[in-house]
Amino acid sequence: PRVKHAIKNKEKAMYIAITQDLARGFGPWKEMFDGFDVAAMKADMGISLVFAGPHQDDDNKMIVILEFDSPEGLQKFAANEDLKAARAAAGVILDSVVVTVMGEKSMREESMP
Repeated sequence: PRVKHAIKNKEKAMYIAITQDLARGFGPWKEMFDGFDVAAMKADMGISLVFAGPHQDDDNKMIVILEFDSPEGLQKFAANEDLKAARAAAGVILDSVVVTVMGEKSMREESMP
């Protein structure tokens, strides 16, 4: 994947947004994700799924937002060849993937007054 921004803050959780095209719609991608051992991924990469879903008008385009406990977790995620193979088998068009590291000036609902 192409990472659009460098990782700046190594002390806080970090968020990434992934946009990607799908060859066979969202269903196969969701089946792939449902087959993962999410607890093991959390332990190994410090990763949590915040959101994943297709565009309203195009089931072959989707967005994923992930939270990582550390930049090292993101590096493990990006370098994981088994995960890349599983994503490709689920229909992710890997050449379409764009990863954007979200800025430090972000907020989540629980941080709102």
